[in-house]
Amino acid sequence: MVHGGILSTLLDELMAQCLIKSGIKVVTADMKVRFLKPAPLGIPLIITGTRVGGRNHFHFTKGTVRLSDGVVLAEAEGRYAEC
Repeated sequence: MVHGGILSTLLDELMAQCLIKSGIKVVTADMKVRFLKPAPLGIPLIITGTRVGGRNHFHFTKGTVRLSDGVVLAEAEGRYAEC
């Protein structure tokens, strides 16, 4: 199984990158990860990050780790501060 810390790092990076690629420089303020199912080794994972809102200098994101058949293995919510 893939270690939860590795999945958390990937989710954090993808959620931050969806903002950075839009021209917004950010750092992680906080994030919450929910592990729903074990992530197997040796099988491709689909990891996504999406901006879902913002207020003042904070941006809110959601991320998922899925298998190619759509099964969700982990979900995350993040709050990123502009820098």
